[in-house]
Amino acid sequence: MFVNDDIKINDYAYEAFPGKELDGDKQKEILSYLSDFFGAYYGERQSIIDNYLAPNADKSRFQGLDGLLTFKKIEDVSKVYDPLTALVTLTVTDKNGNDLRQNFTVTVIEQDGRYYVLRLDTKINKIIT
Repeated sequence: MFVNDDIKINDYAYEAFPGKELDGDKQKEILSYLSDFFGAYYGERQSIIDNYLAPNADKSRFQGLDGLLTFKKIEDVSKVYDPLTALVTLTVTDKNGNDLRQNFTVTVIEQDGRYYVLRLDTKINKIIT
């Protein structure tokens, strides 16, 4: 996904997310997993990306960018809420060396002792869990 955020500061109305923020250790664990996922999503072949996806995820919605952009990091403002919904701000770098910030809402599930990405969305306002 390549996201060009055109929300202007005056157009954005902050709404509190309805979920309960997870404790620090669980958040770090999930954000670390998502860092690995986004590294694969931006730079790896599809078979690697598929390893991160939930068994019932719609894999057609997760076509990687195959190196078009390079994943740099998940920003500290990112948070994970119960039920395992992450509001993620990340930084990627384009081919010209420009850093771009992108926002995602990621639905994660925990199954068989590991995490999987179920849904990835660019919507960050009026989220319904």
